[in-house]
Amino acid sequence: MQSAKARTRRTVIRGIIGSSIVTSGVGARRSRGESNTNENLYIILAGGTGLREKLREKGCEIIHELAKGSVVIASGPAERENKLRSLSVVSDVIPNREFVADDIQKNEEGGKPDSDPLSEKQWDKHLMNVFDAHDIATGDGTSIAIIDTGVAYSHPDLEHAVDIERSREICQGQFTSGRKLINVRKNPMGWLPATKELELPAAFDVDGHGSHVAGIVAASRNGDGITGVAPDTTVIPLRIGAYQKNDYGYLELRFTAVDLLLAIEYAVKIEADVANLSLVLGPLSAGTERRRYFAAVRRLIQHAIEQGTVIVVAGGNQGVDLEENPLHVLPSSNRGVISVASTGPNDRRYYNSNYGGGVIDVAAPGGGYETPDKTFRSSGVEWPYPTNQILSTVPETIYSRKYQFQRGTSMAAPQVAGLVCLIRELEPEFHPRRVKQVIERSAVDSAGSDPSELGAGRIAILNTVNRLVK
Repeated sequence: MQSAKARTRRTVIRGIIGSSIVTSGVGARRSRGESNTNENLYIILAGGTGLREKLREKGCEIIHELAKGSVVIASGPAERENKLRSLSVVSDVIPNREFVADDIQKNEEGGKPDSDPLSEKQWDKHLMNVFDAHDIATGDGTSIAIIDTGVAYSHPDLEHAVDIERSREICQGQFTSGRKLINVRKNPMGWLPATKELELPAAFDVDGHGSHVAGIVAASRNGDGITGVAPDTTVIPLRIGAYQKNDYGYLELRFTAVDLLLAIEYAVKIEADVANLSLVLGPLSAGTERRRYFAAVRRLIQHAIEQGTVIVVAGGNQGVDLEENPLHVLPSSNRGVISVASTGPNDRRYYNSNYGGGVIDVAAPGGGYETPDKTFRSSGVEWPYPTNQILSTVPETIYSRKYQFQRGTSMAAPQVAGLVCLIRELEPEFHPRRVKQVIERSAVDSAGSDPSELGAGRIAILNTVNRLVK
């Protein structure tokens, strides 16, 4: 149920903004770009009135209107892009691509499911003084949409937080709630994944990635297990990933550009305080199509900010300077989001994290050291492999245990999203730009990194909440 605090905050933000437009991927899961085209769905950037009638003349029907109608999703015959672009009421048309999430950075060893509290293994939370910050704020009265592979609702560290009624599966342009048969991965460490079919809530985690993200944000302070940045926030899982067979008969975790856009729109519609995107569109090769995707995502981001939802995104795990290649990963390159790089226990940039001060806004602990050798050492470092990575929640249905170490900007982004929840608890009327400003101004320098690489620096959670209560 939407909290009264959140409703009040939205009313105030809309009053402030009026009709103005704010100018505005995993890791991140790396999506191997431009794999297969869904030939029946089109992303259309509206450019005039009478769009619905004009599309019908070309044999297409609008099935979703996003961002106040500035972006529409239409279904129709295959290969109609050029005909649709010729319409005077259309600014551009983008085919709906499928992306494959193939950079799943997991480790064999995890935290013991039935051990005593695991807080001593949460170096990330100690580094940011999260436990002290909980004396000031815990995310109470806030909500976060996690756009990912789903969330394990029944996990003991997450069951208190998940809003089942508002959770959704979003697949091929369709929304599903309730229970259904879904294909869940059953060998998480295997090179070639296999799945098993289970009857579960539609937005249940099919891979483990989304549950790991959720735990970083919202794992409960229950005296056992781990603790998240905002343990009292409400988690709304929006699953956009599904396992499907490729042309060679192998299973791949896929999601589409349409589904990502629909998930952002839905997060705004339900008035989530923040949406976390650790699944991204990219890496995208240079060219016209990349610019088109950028334009479509930009309209959704602008709309989200206008309506008061903060968008936090993983910066990606290709080790790329995004300042030199700014459209490499979307939506981290879209202005207005909070784009996050990953740092390790020594506050240095994780060797595979993307960087670049023109795109990256802040860094946060995502695990791993500055070199592969140091990351995978079993001795000779303060946090040997795999403990230099981020410990969080995973589904027992997949891992046969409750906790797992993972690394990358996918793990860094939810640290920031959790901080947004703390800020919104203390200052529910803060506009997304103000939220971002507070986070950046309270960040600290990352050790040994060029300041231009990591934006404002590594987030400092206790610093941030202290600034708001002084």
